[in-house]
Amino acid sequence: MAEDGSFYGGSPIWVEASKANIVTASYFFVGTEAAIQGIRPTYYYPFDASVTNDEKVDQAIHWLHLNDKNRPHLITLYFGDMDKVGHDYGTNDEGKLKTALFELDKKLGDLFKGVSETGLPVNMMIVSDHGMGNQSTDKIIPIDSIENDDLFMTIENGTIVNIHPKKDVEIDTVLQYLRTKESNFKAYKTEDTPGFEYIPKNKNWGAIQLIPDYGYHFWNQRRKDALIEEGVTSFGVHGYDSQYKEMHGIFYAKGPAFKDGYEIPSIKNIHLYPLMCKILGLEIPKSIDGDIHQIEGVLKE
Repeated sequence: MAEDGSFYGGSPIWVEASKANIVTASYFFVGTEAAIQGIRPTYYYPFDASVTNDEKVDQAIHWLHLNDKNRPHLITLYFGDMDKVGHDYGTNDEGKLKTALFELDKKLGDLFKGVSETGLPVNMMIVSDHGMGNQSTDKIIPIDSIENDDLFMTIENGTIVNIHPKKDVEIDTVLQYLRTKESNFKAYKTEDTPGFEYIPKNKNWGAIQLIPDYGYHFWNQRRKDALIEEGVTSFGVHGYDSQYKEMHGIFYAKGPAFKDGYEIPSIKNIHLYPLMCKILGLEIPKSIDGDIHQIEGVLKE
């Protein structure tokens, strides 16, 4: 699915840049190995978990040393270290988290040093796509206890479950059934789901959403039993409403376009798209949800 360009909606930043004849590059950034609108980054790599952070940093610096014609003006890199350790050990294992963070910090230091040595006017942004909350194994809701193959099918995503009623089954019939099963979760018609800023149009969302109480998580019984057998008592999850600060990500920026030492409150990451457009000199698409006015205060001009 990650390689299927038709799965993705919208127009990623590297697609917009490519349309403006800007050379782009990526090392594992989500979506870049798919031809979206028939476009991939100029340089990209299919995901390979064996690739080290050193290799990613070295490649990024190499790209910056290319000649003017071939040098990318947009480079995206993905570092999955903190996501993995957070999911595996939860947010309370300070030792594991610090070890991973210190190692990643060293690699980012190498990246900053390498960029500085090129002498190029490079703007760098460090962001995350989500935060992380701690999840107790005993608060897993087995999706098996809710499923009803006669009425609907489910797409389970941990902190949300998409419900697709079977053909000729009324949505209200499914909703009535699900509400008899509610325990540490609520069932909503998709258009009435709290926390959604807009009603999802993609059919993959389904007609009904199951939203767990904060701290609860959907998985199947087999997976829950396996975790208990392995002695796992907690792990990290994300996907809850952004009203919970644990779900907030990070945003750091440095470079000639950005003010020095400037701090802002939490901001929606959808606003990063128009920010990147402005820095790259691209026209900001009218169809996006991001608003440059919400974030342009970080810029010098």
